[in-house]
Amino acid sequence: MVETKKEVIHNNDEEPRIAVYVCRWGFNIAEIIDTKALSEFSKTLPNVVAAIDYISLWTEPGAEFIKEKMIESKANRLVVAACTPKTHEPVFKSVLESMDIDPSYLEFCNIREHSSFVHRNDKKGAQKVAEDALRSAVARAAVLEKILIKEVDITKKALIIGGGVSGLSAGIDLAEQGFEVHLVEKSPTIGGKMAKLDRTFPTDDCSIWILGPVMLQSARTPGLNLHTYSEVEAVTGFIGNFKAKIRKRARYVNKDCNGCGACWEVCPAYGYNEFNEGMDSRRAIYSSFAQAVPS
Repeated sequence: MVETKKEVIHNNDEEPRIAVYVCRWGFNIAEIIDTKALSEFSKTLPNVVAAIDYISLWTEPGAEFIKEKMIESKANRLVVAACTPKTHEPVFKSVLESMDIDPSYLEFCNIREHSSFVHRNDKKGAQKVAEDALRSAVARAAVLEKILIKEVDITKKALIIGGGVSGLSAGIDLAEQGFEVHLVEKSPTIGGKMAKLDRTFPTDDCSIWILGPVMLQSARTPGLNLHTYSEVEAVTGFIGNFKAKIRKRARYVNKDCNGCGACWEVCPAYGYNEFNEGMDSRRAIYSSFAQAVPS
């Protein structure tokens, strides 16, 4: 174990006072990691004014316990050593907000996915990894700053990359909400991988019976612009106000093409059939499959 020098860090004229809470929930963590020892280790770290292990921090009693002890120790930073922040981070942010402390001063230390889960056969190693992770979390908490939230006007347009069933569904939903949608698909037709399937699991329905209506609806939905045989070359700007440069390849013999197929029959050149994964050939002028949109 690396020794830690107990040196207080000052940040913006305010001394960081860090409270560390270690979750000892069940076999997920406590079966592998000695949470009591980990909380005692935390007390040796700079700026830590309180360190406690608790059986279930994410519960309502756990949240109240954190608040009570933070007020008692006059802590202004919170470090939670538990599972992934994706699971319970909002709980701990709300604790800080209830104390009029900005949620920016929360630091998460994942000792489950990063330690107990991956070192189940090496408890000593798991303990060391957890200590190293907690040391880093405390050091970061000491220099956290308030993250300012700025509201900006947004351009009510959306860019979707990929014309598979997910992209099409998203495009339809956004267009129906009043957004101007630009969907970019690099293939000549929309539909994606699902267009190549015969049946779908678990209902064993015909794939095109499900996909076909979605493809037709996307082509007919006002505000949904399909850019097939196209690719995004550049994206600039910032959140809510991006600008995209799209390269559109030539799709038709001429702009009056109606998909009648007459030119396919007289085209003399053949090439690799991408839609059938090269199992056969296609003419240089072609439609990917019978229900292709655009044809």
